[in-house]
Amino acid sequence: MKVKMEKCGQDYIVNRKTMAILPLVTKDNQIISKIIEEEEEILVFKKPIEIIEQSCLFYGSSFYGRKEGTKELIDVTHKAPICISPADNLYFFSTLSYTREECAWLSHSHVVRSKDLPHNNLLIKFSNDKTIKLAISQNSFNNQRNRTAQLRSAFEGLKERKTVQTFEFIRSHEIFEHAAAQDVYAAKWDE
Repeated sequence: MKVKMEKCGQDYIVNRKTMAILPLVTKDNQIISKIIEEEEEILVFKKPIEIIEQSCLFYGSSFYGRKEGTKELIDVTHKAPICISPADNLYFFSTLSYTREECAWLSHSHVVRSKDLPHNNLLIKFSNDKTIKLAISQNSFNNQRNRTAQLRSAFEGLKERKTVQTFEFIRSHEIFEHAAAQDVYAAKWDE
């Protein structure tokens, strides 16, 4: 009998090759993650939400900061898509509420299409032609995917928006009580 070996680790940071983060239940009822990348699969001994949180921190923000950003940009709070890194186009969406252990996370960049299956299941095809089956309805999936596209579009709009600020000149003595106040931060370096 041939035993299948799995690549595994304790930590994982989402990157451009990451296509999905799926929850798995171990023999002792622990939730771990199966990472599906373009060319390999990896088991990580953390919950999917922990990997998303760790990845947000790695790219310079907390998960809750990213969630607040989503709320500000597209006014979505429930099952909000997350921009892990706008510079790297790392936009992920959850299949369920992120508080549920069976929640999977999918990369918006890698999802190509989906096919409805019986019993509220969906077959999802990725950019490398790999497919997975998830327990999510077509409507819910489309809604999550569309929200993520909306978030991506909002971020792209921020990149392209060029805000021109206008300034005018004033006489500082007109707004300060005395002229010394205008040099409050000035100091000389004594050696």
